[in-house]
Amino acid sequence: MKSLFRGRLHIFQIHHSGRKIGQCAVGVVNHKNVFLDKLILIPEADALWGACMHAVLKHLGPGIYEYGWNLNLEIPREDILGAISGVTIKTARPITVHAVDFQKWRSFEEYWADTSNNTRRNAKRAEAGSFKIVTRANSRGLLHLGAVVRLRASMYERKGIKFHQFRALMSYVVDHLIAADYRITAIASDGTRPLAAFTGCEFGSHTYYLAGGSQSNNNGIAWYLQKVMLQRAWNRTDGKAKFVMGHVDYATHNEDTGGGLLRARRAINVSEYATSIVTFVYKEDSSEQT
Repeated sequence: MKSLFRGRLHIFQIHHSGRKIGQCAVGVVNHKNVFLDKLILIPEADALWGACMHAVLKHLGPGIYEYGWNLNLEIPREDILGAISGVTIKTARPITVHAVDFQKWRSFEEYWADTSNNTRRNAKRAEAGSFKIVTRANSRGLLHLGAVVRLRASMYERKGIKFHQFRALMSYVVDHLIAADYRITAIASDGTRPLAAFTGCEFGSHTYYLAGGSQSNNNGIAWYLQKVMLQRAWNRTDGKAKFVMGHVDYATHNEDTGGGLLRARRAINVSEYATSIVTFVYKEDSSEQT
């Protein structure tokens, strides 16, 4: 999920009392140890999170570490990290991740009826038209990325936000190749030209929105495509998962220049999950050395 193609990757399994209780992956990039996603433990072992993290750090050794990322639904961990022997917190950036928690509704129809009037009206208008949606999974989604970038550029131009198309395309291609087995893309068109695009990941039970875009005056097709992808996520897990839309840093976000990010997410009933990205230094103290 994170772009760590230039570094080494360490995979850890954590065992306690003869059984596996957790796992994590750590990539080494530019002399920094970066946790991919999070340290995952079975629910009954959550009280051992600090001890498990300490064991991983002792195995990897002294250095600079980063924990947390902008699609992580985990609670902030800087307090527990700071209490580990040998850890010194350098920075802790609080962010909020937005996700639709489908378990709040009994059916997709009930969920969709609870979205904003404008969202439903726009999607219904497009649904009645002669639009076509093509969904591609795995490496086949590479064929969609050019259209994704062009539609995203069109959207950003309307909102007055700078967007570097070539840089974005290279980033999307590399990220897609790294985790092709989890990628999903979708393009909505009128038969002659793409009008709206979606690219994301289906990882475990959750679906992660990564990027999208649309042409101006698309007659509601962007909202209809959003509905289709939300319904796909619901059907894939029978409504028992989350659709992760992305993060916001309330300390820096300006809705007036942010293209209506919060308004669009609230229109589809996202929940807020407080998390953080923590940079810290780990150095073994004398009591740990043998």
